[in-house]
Amino acid sequence: MTLNKTFSKGDWIVHHRYGIGRIRRTEQKVLSKNKAKYLRVETEESVFWVPVEEELNGRIRPLSSPSQLREAINSFKKPAVKMASNYKQRRQRINEAIVTNTLLMRCEVLRDLFAFQETKPLSMGEKQVLELFQNLLLQEWSLCANLPIKEVRCQFQQLLGKG
Repeated sequence: MTLNKTFSKGDWIVHHRYGIGRIRRTEQKVLSKNKAKYLRVETEESVFWVPVEEELNGRIRPLSSPSQLREAINSFKKPAVKMASNYKQRRQRINEAIVTNTLLMRCEVLRDLFAFQETKPLSMGEKQVLELFQNLLLQEWSLCANLPIKEVRCQFQQLLGKG
């Protein structure tokens, strides 16, 4: 059953803020006195709704393809790009990765944050982003590759040279 032009019931999606969830159904909801159709998306920890008729502008995307996943994982094998010494510039790059909502860009920022923390402590916000991006990567990798999260975590640790 197609729920909008791109997604169907049962599809796994990645939301730029809420993370990975599965579309369960459409629901009529009234928000600000406006009745509209929404996709009900369930994550491991919550539920969120995405307007069916609204332009999504990258806020949600399907899970990465196998080639996109490979490209993202391989980004960890490339040298890190130096993060700016200025916090606001680093935050701008992080926000761009959040809004752009591509696995590759998030992996590149994750790789670069791992390298940056070897020379300078991360701020609390940067630590939270590091954990968020890592968890999203592991979850998406697990779903895309049909592997248990424990196995994916081991492969990721090996990739980082910590396994």
